[in-house]
Amino acid sequence: MLTLYGLTVSGHFPFEARSKELQSPVGTFVIGATLLSSGLAALLLIVTELNVLPWTAIIIGGGAALLAGPLLLRVFPDAFVDGMVGRAPIAGLFVRVLSLGCEAERKNNTKVERTLDGES
Repeated sequence: MLTLYGLTVSGHFPFEARSKELQSPVGTFVIGATLLSSGLAALLLIVTELNVLPWTAIIIGGGAALLAGPLLLRVFPDAFVDGMVGRAPIAGLFVRVLSLGCEAERKNNTKVERTLDGES
């Protein structure tokens, strides 16, 4: 998801390259807010997954995501990729993936604590 968002948002810099709707103050806010939320979600997801997955799996998965991102974006219409409508769903989906990862980490920690306490 970070690859998809990074590719879609990269087309909006510099400011002059943005579409008219994204050059407005609201468009600038939408780009900034979704960029911040996706960045924070990515950072938290990386920290969470470093505790769960081996680093080799993270490298392989990240590389596969970087290679697949451009191919996946070709499926979406240009209005979705280049417009304001595409920012929120991609960032929202990324935050949802983060919440699922955090939930899995919490369950994993609970399971480890029970094992250390002698429970099965």
